Amino acid sequence: MTEILSTTRDPDMPWIEKPDTVDRILRDLAAHTLNPVFEKYGDFCDHHPEWLTEAAKKKYAGCTRFWGDFLEHASLFDVITDDRETIARLSKAIACNKATPQYIEARRVLAAREAERRAEMERDRQRRIAFAEVANG
Repeated sequence: MTEILSTTRDPDMPWIEKPDTVDRILRDLAAHTLNPVFEKYGDFCDHHPEWLTEAAKKKYAGCTRFWGDFLEHASLFDVITDDRETIARLSKAIACNKATPQYIEARRVLAAREAERRAEMERDRQRRIAFAEVANG
């Protein structure tokens, strides 16, 4: 069973969305850099997803979920499958994408931004502490 929850734009009529396909997702994985922020949310592949409803737990028992987006290409993908061939193909394509210099650089940039954000939060905290010390004597 393979269920694709994402849709895609019709290239001939981009204002229309149509059902997505594994082949389209594989083409995008070969051509566009994944957005490394998705590493925080399952790393593009969840072999043991937790479902919110009993119906979903039953329907998707034993399934793997692939989901994510691309860095500079708006094309979200969301696939739930228990088909071993589909799992292998998507897993390989994601691993190949993550091994590219473009993905490695995007990951480095994301980590640097997050480090700067944490540093700014700490500077702000220190300013608030200093202000409180002055205000409260």
